[in-house]
Amino acid sequence: MATLFLARLGRPGTATHPECRHPHVVVVVGAHDQSFMNEGRTLPAVQRAYQYIVALVAIHMVVLAVANLLRVGAEIAMNAPSGGFTGLPFVFNDFSRPGELYREQASLAIALLAVGGPAWWLSFRAADGAARRDIAGRASAIRSLYVHLVIFVTALLVFGYGQRTLGLILQGTFASSVPGLFLEPAWQARAAGAGAMVLAAAGALAFHVRISIADRRATVIGGRAAEIRHLALYGLAVIGLFFAAFSTAFMLQGLWDRVIADSLVTLNRSNFGPPGFQEPTRDEMLRIQLVNQIPPILAGLTLWLGTWLPLQRGLRRPGADGEIERRSVVRKLAIYLIVGLSAIVSPSYRRHSGWRRSSAVCSATHSRNSSRVSCTTSDSRSPSRSSSRRSGSSTAAWSRRKRRASPSSFAPR
Repeated sequence: MATLFLARLGRPGTATHPECRHPHVVVVVGAHDQSFMNEGRTLPAVQRAYQYIVALVAIHMVVLAVANLLRVGAEIAMNAPSGGFTGLPFVFNDFSRPGELYREQASLAIALLAVGGPAWWLSFRAADGAARRDIAGRASAIRSLYVHLVIFVTALLVFGYGQRTLGLILQGTFASSVPGLFLEPAWQARAAGAGAMVLAAAGALAFHVRISIADRRATVIGGRAAEIRHLALYGLAVIGLFFAAFSTAFMLQGLWDRVIADSLVTLNRSNFGPPGFQEPTRDEMLRIQLVNQIPPILAGLTLWLGTWLPLQRGLRRPGADGEIERRSVVRKLAIYLIVGLSAIVSPSYRRHSGWRRSSAVCSATHSRNSSRVSCTTSDSRSPSRSSSRRSGSSTAAWSRRKRRASPSSFAPR
């Protein structure tokens, strides 16, 4: 029968294992305890990553389900044909059976909601509860990736489907009678379906924006978590700014062509349509262009100002939070990208618009003075003509000087 001796004071041992140990066993046991504690710290990180990944997939399932349930309800209320499953248009492409199509789409949306709703609630609740108990969890990179990836995707959904909703409303209201405009049939139902996606995505966007603001108020977020946040928000700001800028440029070009260029010279355009087809007038073409450019301008300005202004307010915060915002590498890259593309696009657009203005002025001058063309363009023949005029005038002046300097001119009469 073995005898167990308890460790006395001064002998090797621990409080949890007070049995007798030899001195050479202490290092091995200490290494084992350290590896066990390291493994214990790693397991919660893997578990949190799994929970956030499940929540990321499930929240998009919920958004798709809610948007399509609202769309199906709106199409049934308007007695309009189905426009396809929003977000997944390739799932149901057989439109020969409208009654069956509604039932299949509603069944898929309910299944997505029944699976995605509980999955998101359970996984996000567990991950968010752990983050609230441990303040370091709010500043983790995996939590920032989940929150700001959802913000990025839902903001783009609101951006894109908001343009479609506003565009269909403007086309159906102000340009439905314009010949040559392709207007979707049952545009009211299509606009309602796009608006349903806007509402569903806006709800998820607002919820996660509140989470991001609450995390920043609770603790200072730096490192990879701050870089992920900057990448998502500055990316949205750049996308909105360029959409608004290019759409505004196209709209101003259309206004210039109609108001300024057409007042100088009227272009006679050929009719390329089928026989009996009535082409839209210049005013109707301008109306179509304005209707098509107003939605991206408004959506781009909203996206840009909605992200850029809060980011700039964060620069003025005192303390470590403001310092992190000011030293952001993503912010510098976004500014350099905007300045670089503006420097590349502006001269080319200025040359193009200047060539169009000079062409219009030259055409107007040529039409008014058909006998004498006084317009000088950048054509390759213009330098040769001007050089021939200069050579002819110089030759005549040289001959006059030669006659004056000849001896016969000084001979006595």
